[in-house]
Amino acid sequence: MTAFYHPRGGRSVSRLRRRLRHIYAREKFSACTALHNSQAQKNRARIKSVNFSKSRGHGAYAPLPLRPLVLRSLVLGGRRPHMSCDKIEIINWIKNLSEAERWLYGICAGLITIFIVHRLTLRRERIGARRKAAEEFRRDILTALPGIYPEPARWPDDIDATLREAFPKLQGAVEKFRPYVPWWNRKAFDMAWFRYRCGTGREIDVQNYFHYMGFSSNPDPKGTFRRNVDTLLAFAKIR
Repeated sequence: MTAFYHPRGGRSVSRLRRRLRHIYAREKFSACTALHNSQAQKNRARIKSVNFSKSRGHGAYAPLPLRPLVLRSLVLGGRRPHMSCDKIEIINWIKNLSEAERWLYGICAGLITIFIVHRLTLRRERIGARRKAAEEFRRDILTALPGIYPEPARWPDDIDATLREAFPKLQGAVEKFRPYVPWWNRKAFDMAWFRYRCGTGREIDVQNYFHYMGFSSNPDPKGTFRRNVDTLLAFAKIR
């Protein structure tokens, strides 16, 4: 750039222009800052003037969800915030759909809604059926073991004969409830039933109640019996 000198001061025109630009930018920044401070002060005054008095019949301040709406309207000056580009694109995409496409998307949305409602209904019915089965299972166990569970108030002298007599009822209750046990818990449920009815740990022994008899190697047969029944009934907890 060719430098032209001012006839009076000898300064170049380019330096003078830069100086004027700097002064103009500083004055513009000062004016914008003053305008912003003035607007912020007005908004604070308007917010303070809002009366959050107690509402009639509630004995408390106005509902909290309403306050952010009031503040937002005051700050924005009653103007709605601008939509994001994504929302505008979605609205334009919907407007540009043809009649056939709208029908197609509407049918798909309806089918998805029906499927979700159907699945939720089946899940609710399944939960209700399991709750009923669990209640029946607990009732059958308590009915088959009167006087010895949960508290051994009438513990018989011959516990083997008593448990063998109650075995058919317990086996029926277990087989009836087993389908309602989740598949990932069925193996543990079968193991709990096996430990209850067989003290030897061998599959060929269908019934063996030695672990409920008082020997020197088994000092707490009543506690062992209660723990095994508790483990069996733990699968029938109603959540």
